[in-house]
Amino acid sequence: NFVLEGDSLQRPPRGYPKEHELMEDLKRKDFIACRPFGDAEIGRKGFLQMAIGGFQQSNPFMRYLCAALEVPY
Repeated sequence: NFVLEGDSLQRPPRGYPKEHELMEDLKRKDFIACRPFGDAEIGRKGFLQMAIGGFQQSNPFMRYLCAALEVPY
């Protein structure tokens, strides 16, 4: 599972109601998806396949961000 990290605005962006259902996402300045791995996971057999699976799971998110920025993926 990925966790979104990065900086966010302190207040809602101008023109959006404070109660907007996606306010936390609208306040984001960064879109960084992280998936921390512990030492035990990294040393486990099959870690490479697990990591590849994680990268594959991130494809829709990366495609969305690239489309929003109008850059190729």
